[in-house]
Amino acid sequence: MKRRNFLKSSAISSTAAMMPAFLRCYTPERLFNSQAEKIFGWMADEILGQTLTDKIVPHHHREGHTHGMERFLTTGERRVLNQRIEIEALHKDGHQFPIELSISELVDGDSYTFSAFARDITQRKASEAALKG
Repeated sequence: MKRRNFLKSSAISSTAAMMPAFLRCYTPERLFNSQAEKIFGWMADEILGQTLTDKIVPHHHREGHTHGMERFLTTGERRVLNQRIEIEALHKDGHQFPIELSISELVDGDSYTFSAFARDITQRKASEAALKG
């Protein structure tokens, strides 16, 4: 019985470690889950109410992010929405790291909610680099 509980607990922990960070922004119901806290280094109560662009988007991507949001909101043109991309993110301590990111939008009348799933892919990128030699 103890072994089965241990294996069950290990499977749950392993699955939780693979879960992506979930963020919801530009809505009153903002979310920043525990995996997002681990990946980005910010506690939810520190970051909610803040502009995520200033906290988790590296400086060299901020202008592009802002222009992309403006373009989407004025023309509806989607360049990164509803697809999986690899991009750098910014940790609270200032280091940049690679993430896999998927962002989707939900339209409610004239307002938008953006939900993002992010996964830290630092280990995968290191493994790929090691294989290339």
